[in-house]
Amino acid sequence: IRELMMTYHQPVVGLSEVDVHFWVERAGHTSVTYRFQVLSADHEVLHADGHRVVVNLDGKSLRPAPIGDDVWALAAPLLGPGVARPAA
Repeated sequence: IRELMMTYHQPVVGLSEVDVHFWVERAGHTSVTYRFQVLSADHEVLHADGHRVVVNLDGKSLRPAPIGDDVWALAAPLLGPGVARPAA
């Protein structure tokens, strides 16, 4: 994880159901930015939101490396509107 940011807006009080939305906001050759929201079950209250940037690293050099096809296959259902896997 290169970066993680979360902003808390309203506390979840007691035992409450929440709905978490999680999607890919930006897709690069070596990194992906995920966005998320934590909402009340009725979607009336935004409890928290934020983003997480993940950089794929080469295991030996620890330098950024292209994201593999296996990871893109897992991430495909999470791609947000207008977001696509970068062309090779």
